[in-house]
Amino acid sequence: MLLVDDEDGIRQLLTRQLGENRCLRVCGAVGTGEAALAVATVERPDVVVLDWHVPGMDPVALMAKLRALLPGLRIVVFSSDVTAASTAVRAGAESFVAKGGDIAELIRHVLKQ
Repeated sequence: MLLVDDEDGIRQLLTRQLGENRCLRVCGAVGTGEAALAVATVERPDVVVLDWHVPGMDPVALMAKLRALLPGLRIVVFSSDVTAASTAVRAGAESFVAKGGDIAELIRHVLKQ
């Protein structure tokens, strides 16, 4: 799993909390769209947890580039911008999870449960 969020604290928290689940492996945690593409090219994750607002790239364009690179990729948008939920799903996100909720909900979406 690749984590993409522009806030260092969120990336560190998610890396720690998601990494505690034995079913998950965090292969990278980055803060920009360009970095997400670079890590995805090398690590080839099966899931990306993507904040809707990351610097350097429009989120819809980033999702399209990630999917072109990794056709089977699942994208879970994790954002405080709940108004983006329908746009994210229409653009190809598998699901949308609001920040500030229970981390267990994010884990369920990542594990597709």
